Amino acid sequence: TLKDAVFAGSFDPVTVGHLEIVRRLGDVFDRVYFLLAVNSDKHCFFTRQERLDMMRAASAPMPFVVVDYTDGYVYEYARKKGAVLARGVRNADDFAYERVMADNNHGWAPEIQTVFLMADPALRDVSSTHARDLILSGKIRDSSLPPVAAAYIAAIPDLEERRRTFGKQ
Repeated sequence: TLKDAVFAGSFDPVTVGHLEIVRRLGDVFDRVYFLLAVNSDKHCFFTRQERLDMMRAASAPMPFVVVDYTDGYVYEYARKKGAVLARGVRNADDFAYERVMADNNHGWAPEIQTVFLMADPALRDVSSTHARDLILSGKIRDSSLPPVAAAYIAAIPDLEERRRTFGKQ
């Protein structure tokens, strides 16, 4: 039986929805690798270090969490850790996307299982994209952000400059 799970994403930024999935994974698995993974299709607002810092701060009360980073394939990371891949699913669109990803991962690493957790209905509208859009519009204190992440974001020295220039590169 597998005792560890890998929950990977770009977490730009980490949200209360992500943390809810991590917490629930901790009810089932001994260890959860909360993995920041590179997604070449995404242009992130926050730096890798900022995202890792927010993930560590937000998951600090969960002793079963290991925050880590990979610039490789997530299935290879899971293979090295002997872990399942865990994915949070908010709606049918998420499921369709995640099913394709699970099928691809199965093709590359058939020994790696993927498990899906449905999002808490109260958090189904929470997404990093929505949180980032709010941050870009100047709203940081939002219910979709863990308070420690909101405080971290508010303290970023060049936040205003980044807001003005994000997406214009």
